[in-house]
Amino acid sequence: MEHLQLSSLKIKKWKKNFFNILVKQNSYYKKFCWPNKVVMIYTDNGDKFLTELSLSELEGKLPSSFLRVQRSYIINTEKILEINRYFNNGLIILMNDNEHTKIISGTTYINQIRLALDL
Repeated sequence: MEHLQLSSLKIKKWKKNFFNILVKQNSYYKKFCWPNKVVMIYTDNGDKFLTELSLSELEGKLPSSFLRVQRSYIINTEKILEINRYFNNGLIILMNDNEHTKIISGTTYINQIRLALDL
């Protein structure tokens, strides 16, 4: 079975109309545990969008440059600015977005991260 990868996502900006955004412009995806567990998309320039797709659904559809680094985060590895060691074998990943977002890796994903990023 062929694996289809997304090049753009159909999203809704708050209560406005649906439109498409390019996947490669996205820095990371974060799950929020509101009643319906929405996923927020963060772009390089600081825009934020909601998507109805779950992180698990996105993980299977995004290009290989995207990596699950925590239960609540998928990052674009092409948008990593810096990686530093953290305690308990973890990593602090600094994203190359407007806010230089720091994301701490999850212990469940550490081996997958190290393998994908040749660490």
